[in-house]
Amino acid sequence: PAVANIASGLGSIAAGLGSISQPNSEPIFGAAGGMNFLIDMLQMPDVLVQKQAVTALVEALADNPQNQDLLAKSGGMKTLIESLSWDTDSVFKSRAAAAIAAACQQNKHNRSTVLKADGMK
Repeated sequence: PAVANIASGLGSIAAGLGSISQPNSEPIFGAAGGMNFLIDMLQMPDVLVQKQAVTALVEALADNPQNQDLLAKSGGMKTLIESLSWDTDSVFKSRAAAAIAAACQQNKHNRSTVLKADGMK
């Protein structure tokens, strides 16, 4: 419940945070551990929290090479790929697929991870 409340607001602002920077530092989203937080949420047993996390990931990753790189560095791409095989509904799986596609837009490492995992089946 508390995490779900945090997550519901996070999805709508995640994409914009990738471009907000502190002077001489990485973007706030990365500095605050935002990517790790979303990957942790994705692995929680609550389906609603998982859906909120994957929705926020789509927004954070779309057209954002910095966040795509954060996902690659965090190892979260593997979790996203694995989530396609979880016993979840089609809404979750379509969002997970969208997050994977967004993560691969401008990141060769993420594309390679998907191919190595046979994620293109």
